[in-house]
Amino acid sequence: MIGNTSSEVMCRGVLVTAVNSDSRTVLLRGGGRWSIVLARVLTDVLVDGSRFIWVAGKGTHAARRFAEGVTGARPGLELTVCEALAEVDGWPELDLAIVASATPQHEVDVAAIVRLCSPKRVLVEKPMASNPEAAARMIEICKAPVELFVNYEFRATSYIQQFAALCARDDVLEMEASWCDPAEEQRGGAAKSANWATHIALDQASHIWSIVDLFLPGVRVTSATPKFHIDGRGLTIDCELEANSRPSANLTLTISRNAYRRERRLTARTRRDRKLAIDYAVEPGTITVNDEVLSTREEWQSAERPLARSIRALLDLTLPDDTLGAEALRELLSASRCADAMEFAEYIRRCIDLEAKALLLTASGLQRNLAREVLLTPHHATSSFDRPDDATLERSAQKFIRGE
Repeated sequence: MIGNTSSEVMCRGVLVTAVNSDSRTVLLRGGGRWSIVLARVLTDVLVDGSRFIWVAGKGTHAARRFAEGVTGARPGLELTVCEALAEVDGWPELDLAIVASATPQHEVDVAAIVRLCSPKRVLVEKPMASNPEAAARMIEICKAPVELFVNYEFRATSYIQQFAALCARDDVLEMEASWCDPAEEQRGGAAKSANWATHIALDQASHIWSIVDLFLPGVRVTSATPKFHIDGRGLTIDCELEANSRPSANLTLTISRNAYRRERRLTARTRRDRKLAIDYAVEPGTITVNDEVLSTREEWQSAERPLARSIRALLDLTLPDDTLGAEALRELLSASRCADAMEFAEYIRRCIDLEAKALLLTASGLQRNLAREVLLTPHHATSSFDRPDDATLERSAQKFIRGE
């Protein structure tokens, strides 16, 4: 077993072993940019006497460099870096396993971790899986006593919760949601590229649905009409939503991996003709109601960030404040609550791909290039950040056109 959770202290002249009741054992699986972010949060959240096992795969070299810095700054936290799950020595009892590997690998990693050590809880990065069937199998794998969660941390932010509370005062009839990213940008001091190995619908539409679900719980999509922008920089999808217990609603999505700038925006129109909007490209964003600007909740400035709070809640550690309790956080992130995001994203993916196939045959220029990229890139990307070159995509497009 790696490490220990106790320390030796003097008590009335006698050397005794003291156990920190907040010490935890956590495993992180993944080695990309976001895994570094998770590792930073974990080193902040975990107390001395805790164990942090990082299985970093291709990111092992960067993970070991990170660990060297932690060892000096946090001698009471035992951080061990491995390249593969098979290298973990002794398999301790895990309080939490975080799976942040490539999306297609999530199911394999969850199954392996549960088989090897049956952790108390598993947190999977978003998107949860490559398709709804894989997501359903992961839920089946994580039967009691293992609990499965999905890291849609935006659901737990104070500003989204504030906006959801405002929307809940009336029936929302129309919503517009934008989730757009430049092809490359700097986030948190590191370069961020598009996740080319994951279909744009699974990557971005599932994010949007995880938030929209807070305002329109229980709705389902009945139709979706995608439109590829002429400038080749994104798509708009008009969706019709319905539910048994509330009025039907319309949702317009705008998604992009090649936008001029980062966009995160929600707009809602209610039955009583109230117009609410939040622009959160820069957190905590700005909320308006009928064009009147509201202050976002002040706790954002001083409170622990949503990712750290979510991890604390999953580790049963005390939260620094009570803005959103641990039980409520766990409910928001539970896989059973988040699985609908996969169903929605898969529906949108099928509609997008049908339109993309038609555009490959009829369109030209930037619009056709976007259709080609959306449809074919996930099949050729060798890693999340490896965008296939235009020649590779065009050869694949020609094979598709020929029916090969």
